[in-house]
Amino acid sequence: MPVPEGPDGRRTPPSPPRPPRPPRAPVATGRRATGRTRQVRYSKACGAAWGRLRGGRIGDRLELRTSGGSSQSTRVTDRFDADGYVFTPMAAASGPEKLRVCLRPAGGGPAECFRTS
Repeated sequence: MPVPEGPDGRRTPPSPPRPPRPPRAPVATGRRATGRTRQVRYSKACGAAWGRLRGGRIGDRLELRTSGGSSQSTRVTDRFDADGYVFTPMAAASGPEKLRVCLRPAGGGPAECFRTS
């Protein structure tokens, strides 16, 4: 089998096959009648959790808080965020338990929160 050329013109061997990665499933999901879906995700490998919001509205804010006191937040800033999803930066977490995510709707109103067990 011929060895392909890289961008610099040198011959480069093919990359070794990668083992399959397990899917990153949410730890918990909360959905409102408004269509907003909030998720808490956790990575054991990173020792961190993050929140994800799908179907948000411009101005919505999502906050994640861990039992250790770490927190992160993000905001829906434009129509691209609203049409897709936004996620918080990772926050240090010792496990997927006792993570709290809150949606603070644009324009005020009560926060929509839930906690993992």
